[in-house]
This record gives sequence, C-alpha cells and structure tokens, in this order.
Amino acid sequence: MKRQKLGAKFLIGGLLLLMIPLCLIEVITVVESTLSITNQARNDLSIMAEGLAGTLGVGMNEQLVAVRNFASRRTFAAAAEKVARLGAGGSREDLALVQADLLKIKEIEGERCSSLIFVSKDGMGLASSNTANIGIDFSGRDYVVEALKGNPNVGSVVISKSTGRVVCVAAAPIYASSGKEIVGLITMGLEIKYLTDIVDAVKIGTTGYATVQKNRITIAHPVRDNILKEDVSKIVGMESVAKMVAMGESGVVEYKRFGVAKVAGLSTVPLPGWSVLVTIERGDLYSSASRLRDLIVAIGLASLALAAVLLFFYSRRLTAPLNKIVKAAEEIAVGNLSVELGFASRYDEIGGLSRAFSLMVNALKGMAQVAESIAS
Repeated sequence: MKRQKLGAKFLIGGLLLLMIPLCLIEVITVVESTLSITNQARNDLSIMAEGLAGTLGVGMNEQLVAVRNFASRRTFAAAAEKVARLGAGGSREDLALVQADLLKIKEIEGERCSSLIFVSKDGMGLASSNTANIGIDFSGRDYVVEALKGNPNVGSVVISKSTGRVVCVAAAPIYASSGKEIVGLITMGLEIKYLTDIVDAVKIGTTGYATVQKNRITIAHPVRDNILKEDVSKIVGMESVAKMVAMGESGVVEYKRFGVAKVAGLSTVPLPGWSVLVTIERGDLYSSASRLRDLIVAIGLASLALAAVLLFFYSRRLTAPLNKIVKAAEEIAVGNLSVELGFASRYDEIGGLSRAFSLMVNALKGMAQVAESIAS
C-alpha cells in the first residue's frame, strides 16, 4: 500500500467506501425482497388451493343434496318397500316407474351425470338410467355400506362396473313410509371429467397444476393415467404431503417428486374427505424473486462499475497536475529552470501549489543570476 501511487490509493479507497455500504444495502434488499416475494407466492398457492377446495365442496354439496332429494321421492320409497316385502320379481311395475323417473332425472342432470341407480337394501341394482347397471351387486361398495347405515355420503371415486369409466358417487338411503326403516338407496354417479375440468382450469406458472387426493389416492389429475393409480404415500420424497393428506391438514409444504423440488398448497374438502393439492416446481414459484434478486445485483454491479469509472477519471484529474509538478521538480534538480506548470489559474490546492512552485523557480533563477554575476 505504501508503494502505490496516490491515484491508485484514491481509487481503491473510494471503491471500498462505496462497495461496503452498497454490498450491505444489496444483501439486505435481496434478503428482504426475496423473503417478501416468496411468502407472497406461498400465500397465493395456499389461497388457490383453498379456492379450488371451496369450488369442489360446493359441487359435492349440490350432488349430495340432489341425491337426498331423489331418495325422498314417493315413487322410490314405495318401490323399495315393495321390493323389501315381495322381492324384485313381485315389484316389476313399481320398478318400471322408478326406471322411467331415473331416465327423466338423468336427462335433466345432463352429461355431467354418469348414471343413477336404484339399489335394494341387499345391494342389488334393480333400476338405472343405464340399464347395464341392473342386476349388478353393489353391496361391497363403501358408499352403499354407508348409505345403508343411514349416512348420506358423497366423494367415493370408483370405476363404474357398467361403463368402466371413473365416476364420483353420491348415495342416500331410502326410508320406508314409517321414516325409520331403510329399504334401499339411490346412487348418483358424477363423471370424473367434471372434476378434472375444474382441476385442469387451475394454471400457475409454467409447471403448476392441481390434483385431488382421497385417502392418499389420486382421484383427479391432469394426467388421466394417474387417476386411481397414484398413491402419494408410495412416492419417494412426498412423505410430508402424504402425512398432511392423511391427517386432513391444510397449508403449504415443500417436497421432492422424482428429484424435482416442488412446493404445494393443500386444502381439505370436508364433505367428501378430499385434499386439494396445488403444486408447482420450486424454481418456477420463486422465479419472480430470483429475477428481482438478479436485477438488484445487476444494478449494484453497474453502479459500482460507473463509480469506478468516475473515480478513475477524477483521480486522473487530481493526480495529473501532481505528476507534472514532480517532473518539473526533477527537471529543476538537474538544473533546468525553464519549466512551466500552467496551473496557477486554478483556485484549489493544486493552483496554490503551482503558484508556490513558480515563486520557488523564480527565486532559484534570481539566485542563479546572482551567482553568475559573481562568477564573472
């Protein structure tokens, strides 16, 4: 440092004085802004999951209300009671009326309704908007078991025995005229496309998508092959997600899927017992924070580079006159008193030094003249 020239010292010192506070400001700004943006991104993810869960909850509630209303029809109750007493063979006329009613309901419900099935209390399909369901034993289905216990339910996602398609089923018990005995039930299947259309409408970033889980099994997914086949509890890296789904928790969780870091917002749909998962790759979610960080760093580096250029030219402007004075002193040292500096017009320290130097040169010239006169 002692051997460095004044210009270099000035440049280095100035850069250090700028760099230290600038770096501190940049670090604080990057950390605070990144934290703010990432928290906002996670909050947005959670809100999206809650919104989707709310939408699905409304849809499932409507389906449950509809199937409960269907189950309370007198036509269905009368037919179910008669089947309970006389069996299906002795109730053909009543079942024909049920069949006609189911077809009318299916027409009103439209394409989103897969089928409606009138099921006896022993679990047999006796009438349906899709005749392929008649004669099929549904007694082992969980929604049938629950309905026969007196629990209207919705949310079971199964593969239809008659069509082979994936459907979401709602079921409600049919009570006898006494209002106490359960004599059958009505089921209503909702095409899974209704769910996947809602899920597919969720767009977030370039890698984000939504899925729906029930008992850790995927029941709605943009990739249709994953439906009823993917178990999140068996995917390495998704243990934290599986735990939250199993416990019915909501929130934001970070995990890895096939080695890719991801962030997911989870929210529950209480009525059917589902969990909505809105997920996106971590880098994609925090891309705005990364862009802001890079921008702040770029601005800081550009500011530092500009400051270095300005300091360089300023130090040159400061040290150039001093270098000229040094060279003039070296000329005087070898006897050349004809040097001129040309900085006397300046009103700063350089000008003062130049004027003092000129006075010294003039004094030396006078002394030289005196010495020459004496010598001659």
